[in-house]
Amino acid sequence: MNRLLTTTLTFGVLSFVLDANADNELDALLSEEVITTASRTPESSRTAPGISTSITAEQLRIYGLRTVAEAIDFIAIGVSTAGPNDFGGEAELGSRGVMLTGDSGNHFLLMIDGHAINEVSRGTARFDRGAGIPLEVVDHIEVTVGPGSVLYGNNAMLGVVNVILKRGGEVDGGYLLAGASSMRSYRVGAAVGQDFKMFGEEGQLLLAAEHYERRGPEFSVGLQNAPETAGATTRTSRDNSQPGIWGGTLHDGNYAQVPAIVLAMDLGNFQLYGQAKHADFGNPMGPYLFDEEGSHQLDKSMWFDLRHRLVLPHGVDLISRVYVDAFSRRHVTMRDSFICAPDVGDVCEYEILNVSRWAGLELRTSIDWFEDESWLTSFGVDERVRYVGSRTDRLQESTGDRYTASLATFSRTDVAFGAYVQQLWNATDDLAFNVSARVDEGERYDPVVSPRAAVSLGVWEGGVAKIMYAKAFRAPGRLATDADVEERLPPDDLRPEIVQSGEITFEQAHAAHRALFGVFGSQWTDMTELHVLTRAERIARYGAGVDDYVPYEIDQLRNVGTIRSYGFNLGYRGSALDRQLSTSFSLTYAHSEEVRADGNRKLTVAPSLSGNARVAYFVADDWPTVGLAASYQGSRLANGAHSRDFVPIPEADEQLSLKATLSGWMGPMSYRVSADYAMTDHGPYTIGAVERGFPESPSAELNPVQQFIAFAEVSYEF
Repeated sequence: MNRLLTTTLTFGVLSFVLDANADNELDALLSEEVITTASRTPESSRTAPGISTSITAEQLRIYGLRTVAEAIDFIAIGVSTAGPNDFGGEAELGSRGVMLTGDSGNHFLLMIDGHAINEVSRGTARFDRGAGIPLEVVDHIEVTVGPGSVLYGNNAMLGVVNVILKRGGEVDGGYLLAGASSMRSYRVGAAVGQDFKMFGEEGQLLLAAEHYERRGPEFSVGLQNAPETAGATTRTSRDNSQPGIWGGTLHDGNYAQVPAIVLAMDLGNFQLYGQAKHADFGNPMGPYLFDEEGSHQLDKSMWFDLRHRLVLPHGVDLISRVYVDAFSRRHVTMRDSFICAPDVGDVCEYEILNVSRWAGLELRTSIDWFEDESWLTSFGVDERVRYVGSRTDRLQESTGDRYTASLATFSRTDVAFGAYVQQLWNATDDLAFNVSARVDEGERYDPVVSPRAAVSLGVWEGGVAKIMYAKAFRAPGRLATDADVEERLPPDDLRPEIVQSGEITFEQAHAAHRALFGVFGSQWTDMTELHVLTRAERIARYGAGVDDYVPYEIDQLRNVGTIRSYGFNLGYRGSALDRQLSTSFSLTYAHSEEVRADGNRKLTVAPSLSGNARVAYFVADDWPTVGLAASYQGSRLANGAHSRDFVPIPEADEQLSLKATLSGWMGPMSYRVSADYAMTDHGPYTIGAVERGFPESPSAELNPVQQFIAFAEVSYEF
């Protein structure tokens, strides 16, 4: 890591020196980042109430980034991702030393052009391939770190990620693309975008579709002695070739299929957005049959968002929005028949289906009182109706027939309401205030108030200081509080999670250069954790012989108490040689711990130290652009380190991921060739049939990481 920082700092100093004679005002203008997510109004990232990163379409192309999660890892400041399977399991997002394992992304709010993607049953959002977003039609991605509930309500605890699509006129034609990789994956896609005129109104249309498919990579994982089930040897593979032995080389079960389509249309004062996707991922490293192709997770979603904007005299702006969403998740696990139907003696299919649907109406108003953006008031209300349902089935694999009637059937409908008000005051060119608050109400929890206050002050030429405070919440989903889940105790009393955060940042601008330093402190209370019962807790609840008839782990959602985190952010970006050379890096350190009655302990999965760095050089139009990027995460405890009785305590080594990309044009064809390399061959998640240590298998197996991958793709643009 020291070598990486030394290299990037050297490039930064070099670009600063080479840029000494540049047109400072022009470079400063071109390098300014405009953010809309933090306040729902365009503003400089230097004065926005929060640390924000704008990831441009050019950066996505130059650095070979293919998912929102990759863009966050290699460019955003203060955020990192992880997952039990880099190419299958959901990417989990952490911010400044805090990552909640198993949360399916529900502590970050994901939006596409301001439409919240997180579904309502659990708050799930996918930032990996399962997001179904063709990055070729993305204009930029805004990543705002810190509590964001003041404007967006639930789920925006760790931050907000807003993916902004291009307009049809910006595409101005379309493209056809094809790509492949060394991990046996391919991607094909197409898009059209153009201006049009209808009913006497000017309009723009963007329609993009892609299909991603993968069959691999063929990971090799260590062998494990699976625990016996009631005195019988557990089946760990379909053919039962190695009874009781889990592991080996993956051949069939590690796969993905993700077709997706997105729509963005403008017509006069109306805007229409939509997306449909079908994301199917294999689950080859779960605790039951190893490398089983039938074990998978299928997510299907569709949503539409219709908006109308009315600009009135005297600085009044009215926005109305209606939206409708549908989401389903089918989680299928192939298991030993002993678990599903002991009298059958064959492999069986265990299926959990979760369905959620919601629709809502949002009204927003902003008033520019003096029509000069010095005193801007905005407020809004959002009400939605939500449906959540689920069921569990045990099926005979050969016929698809149910062994019994559906289990754990669940169906609920409720209403949620939110309202906010925000006041911006640009007192002078060097002094600005942002004060806002939101209240959210649902039938399962008392009203929650989320305030925010920020002050930005120009302290010297090119220098800005910001002081910020914010509070956010996340209410537990219906499936967390009400639904029956196998091998999980019902929660006793789940309350909304709360986070309060304060930070001070300094940003210095000079020509095309930006440097940032900030310190922060945060406290989370009533945080929900999927707690795995310790051996002592199991015995206390079920008796001393519990391990003889309940070999699997038992868990329960709990408000575990308090998390405290404090640390610093450091960042730099700049360009030189008439913007041919660009360099940037960021570094975040956080000391985070969970405060518990039985003693404080370190958080799992989230690294204390993380960062990224980039260098790109553009030679000329006929030459390829060279992009080099790196992402770093320090060593961290694996999930289950505190409660699964593993010896030794599982811990993942530090990880340095590198990307090298060549991209350019040959007439109407664009190309991109890249290679990825990861220094460490494992990640921070335990996998396999051994879910907790026992005498025959006391240690944990950590998820494998594919160390080298090569990519290539071409696109024809018309």
